[in-house]
Amino acid sequence: MFDAESANYLMETAKLAISRDFSKISTILLQKEIKKIVHFTHSSNIKSILDLGLHSRTYLRSNKIDFRETDKERFDGLPNGFSCSITTPNLSMLKTKEAAIGKDFIVLEISSNSLLTSSFAAFPGNAATGVINRDAATNSNDYVGARGLGNLFLNVNERRIHSRSTSEPTDFQSEIVFFESILPDRIRGIHVPSYISETSKINLKIVETAFSNIQICSSCPHGYFKNAYQALPTFQLSWKSN
Repeated sequence: MFDAESANYLMETAKLAISRDFSKISTILLQKEIKKIVHFTHSSNIKSILDLGLHSRTYLRSNKIDFRETDKERFDGLPNGFSCSITTPNLSMLKTKEAAIGKDFIVLEISSNSLLTSSFAAFPGNAATGVINRDAATNSNDYVGARGLGNLFLNVNERRIHSRSTSEPTDFQSEIVFFESILPDRIRGIHVPSYISETSKINLKIVETAFSNIQICSSCPHGYFKNAYQALPTFQLSWKSN
C-alpha cells in the first residue's frame, strides 16, 4: 500500500505528466479509439455527482459533502483519488461491491477527454494488488501520463487470445485513479441494471427529470452488469518488458 509520502509523490508526478504529455495522450485516445471512461457508484450518490462532479473521498469529507461510501478500506492507499476504468467497468470489483453492499449500483459514462484535463495514475491491473502497488510506488513514471495509459494495453499475445477490442485494456481490472475532480459536464450517461431496487428507480426518475441532458440507459444492454467475465488475464510485471 502507498504511504503518505509515496502517494504524494505519485500525485505530483501525475500532475507534471498531464501537461507534459497532452499531445501524446491525445494520440493514444485516437489510436486506441478510447471514447469513454466508466465509474460505478451507489445510486444514492448520483444527484450529488451530477450537481458537483466526481471527487475523491478525502475531498468529499473535507468539504462535508454527504455520500454513500463504497470503499472504506482503500487498500491501494490512495484516498486522494477515485477509480475509473477505460471502456468497460471492472466487473469483478462491481460484483464484489454488490455482494457486500447491495445491488443498487449504477455505472456512469464519462467523456474520455477527462484524461487530458485531470491528472491520473494508470494501473494496468488492480491498483491494490501488492506487486503492482509496490512497483508503482517505486517506479511512478511507469504509471502516469502517456506511458501509464499505454501500459494498460500491453501484451499482444494475451490481447489476441482473449479477443480484446482496440479500446479495451488487456486486464479488465486495470484502473485509472484520478487525483483531480471530473466536472459534471463530462458525464454523458448513466447505465442501470435491470435488477436495481424500486427505491433507486424512483430516485433515478427524479434525476432524469432534473438533468434532462443526461441519458439514462435502463436495463443496460452493454454487458456492464453481467455475471462474470469469460476471460480475465491478470497483469504481470513481466508484460512491461515484452
